[in-house]
Amino acid sequence: MIYVALIVILTLIGGIATFMIGLNPKEENYGKRTKNNMVRLVGFYVISAIILLVIFSYYVL
Repeated sequence: MIYVALIVILTLIGGIATFMIGLNPKEENYGKRTKNNMVRLVGFYVISAIILLVIFSYYVL
């Protein structure tokens, strides 16, 4: 069960870090260029968390 909590915590940290980086524009067109990248990254985090939870719940629980 600790593995599930660890996966959720790491996913939240990664998602929050992604949004924090996306909210700090350093270039002129930063917001337009990174919007799609942020959506993809958050999608990868969610998909990864779901896959890892399924794998760990199958093998650990």
